[in-house]
Amino acid sequence: MTKLEKQLHLWVSQGLLQPQQAHAISLFEEAHGQTHSSPILQGFMGLGALAVGIGTLSIVAANWWQIADGIKLAVDLLLLLGLALGVFAQRLRGGLLYEVLLLLFALLCMASIGLIAQIFHSDGSLDEALLLWGGLTLGVTLLSQRSLLPWLWLTLTGGAGLVKLLSSVAPFMHWNFEQQLLLSMLLLPAVTSLFILLLRQRWPGMTAALHFWLLLSWITGVIWVDLLATMGERPTFQAAPPLIYGGVTLLPALLLLLFYQPLSGLRKSLLLILGVGYLLLYPLCLVWLPWEPMGAICTLLLGSTAALYAGLHESWRTLFNLLLWLIGVRLLLVYFVAFGGLAQTGVGLILGGLLLLGLIGAWHRLAAPLKRWIGGLEG
Repeated sequence: MTKLEKQLHLWVSQGLLQPQQAHAISLFEEAHGQTHSSPILQGFMGLGALAVGIGTLSIVAANWWQIADGIKLAVDLLLLLGLALGVFAQRLRGGLLYEVLLLLFALLCMASIGLIAQIFHSDGSLDEALLLWGGLTLGVTLLSQRSLLPWLWLTLTGGAGLVKLLSSVAPFMHWNFEQQLLLSMLLLPAVTSLFILLLRQRWPGMTAALHFWLLLSWITGVIWVDLLATMGERPTFQAAPPLIYGGVTLLPALLLLLFYQPLSGLRKSLLLILGVGYLLLYPLCLVWLPWEPMGAICTLLLGSTAALYAGLHESWRTLFNLLLWLIGVRLLLVYFVAFGGLAQTGVGLILGGLLLLGLIGAWHRLAAPLKRWIGGLEG
């Protein structure tokens, strides 16, 4: 029994739906290809498509020395044509088969770039090849209604673009690795925010992948600065140029999000706090106020603000729970750091375990009231 069938059965048993209505809903979902699209099935089909793509890449790497170059190219073009026809035939039906064909086509395009480069002995770096692949498969990626192919495209193309940008600009600006890392942490949330704004839910798969990278880059940056501050690390480089360039990119992104996104005043205020707080996180914790607890304080404040913002979105409950879990873990780490040697003893571990159980119990009791309170802030 699928999740939908269980829900329909529960609603019918509680008198919320009539059996005829439940049957009509089940038929509608089945006709639109939603009944069998479980996450596990999606994962296995995506894994199978990735395995086929990786296998194709390995064959290309072997270079097929026993086969003539013309035959290699002909087979490659026929495979691309067959996948393109399959995508065209499934475009109206959608579903998992359509997504797998799109993924296979994109991966075969990558294999084709490698094959052509080997046959014609073309020189080029990996980041250049990935950027070429990203340009060729952008249209295919935007056709995807799910997030797997857009996530793969964004990871490979975005990573290659960032590496290419930094490797081209850093020698002229005399930036070391730490400065490049700092600039990357500032640029990633800004650039992903701008693209989320430009897409405006027009391509849901790409928008979901951008939201993932926005969240990941933001959390990674906060944890990185918190870790440096807690360990007492003070980078020895002058961080003003990366901060300036990152701020120039981040602030316009924030302004565009605030003025053009259809958000309430509370959500816009929280977004502004999160963006400006992230921009000031590095200089505040490591330059202006180099105090070890400052990293934990900033992490807890920004994490609480992010959890409050996530709690205002009905579809972001998983993110809300994740952020609260991270806040709880950080509070537990504050305890261990504060008590020092005691935390390493049996008594300290017992107290730490009791603290963790207490946090879990408090969350279990206060989760529903807290969500209702957050949801009522905009009312």
